Amino acid sequence: MECELTHFSAPDGERFTWQKWVPPGKLRAAMIAIHGMGAAASDFAPLGELLLKEKMAVYAPNLRGQGLDPLVDRRGRELNVEQLLADVAAVVGEVRQDHPKAPLLFYGESMGALLLIRLLAADQHLFPIAGAILAVPVVELARPTPPIVRSAVQLVAKYLPSLTVLPQWFVNRKEKHTLHLSHDRDKQRSFENAPYLIKRFTASFINNMGLLISSANEAAERIRHPILVLGAGDDEFIYTDQLLQWFDRVGSTDKTLEIFPNSYHRLLFDQDQPEVEKALLNWLRQRF
Repeated sequence: MECELTHFSAPDGERFTWQKWVPPGKLRAAMIAIHGMGAAASDFAPLGELLLKEKMAVYAPNLRGQGLDPLVDRRGRELNVEQLLADVAAVVGEVRQDHPKAPLLFYGESMGALLLIRLLAADQHLFPIAGAILAVPVVELARPTPPIVRSAVQLVAKYLPSLTVLPQWFVNRKEKHTLHLSHDRDKQRSFENAPYLIKRFTASFINNMGLLISSANEAAERIRHPILVLGAGDDEFIYTDQLLQWFDRVGSTDKTLEIFPNSYHRLLFDQDQPEVEKALLNWLRQRF
């Protein structure tokens, strides 16, 4: 099987699309890839195609509340972390049913990496986790949100939760209306014109995103699984030294950090892509 688009059922009975890249025959491992804010499962095509050659499967769900949520009114409006993790657990259940003996791996990008951090730090897991890759986890913002702004967002989220804001307001950037995601102009334009793009998010969503970011430091100390962390030197969301400080707090004895200096936030679509893929394969081959 190359790439397949199908559906999975969430615990509350709702159905969401997911993409699968599954090689024929016995698997070395099965990986669940969790996309970021304003992204989609299809963005994991480079990862899926890369791991097909390694006899590893990639399963990528389109997340609730993001741009391919079948409930249009929920897009960019709802960020319920516990519900998202329950959706991921449902994906795990289906993957383990298909591949009960394959080691279970995770790949999280950006917000997906933050969700994965929350999952890894949980006291108990309903399923074994053999390892995890955290790509550009925004564990702190390059442009810290002033306390007065955080308080204002909390108040708006409480009393005007449907009011929408631009995510660019909270990002360190030189241009007002552009979030740089790739140095490749064609790929940058494809992100700017993606059919799943959400241009504005509710105050409630942004507030919950802020809480997810702020929880990452404490969660780091409780991570015990083998992890590979991938950072981008030109990332506009988080500085490299912020990521280094967080990485130092990670409790795992098997942890690796790789920084790619010539990339913006979307590592799989930027100048360092060959080096990113090499680092991924080296880490996976040494363990699986």
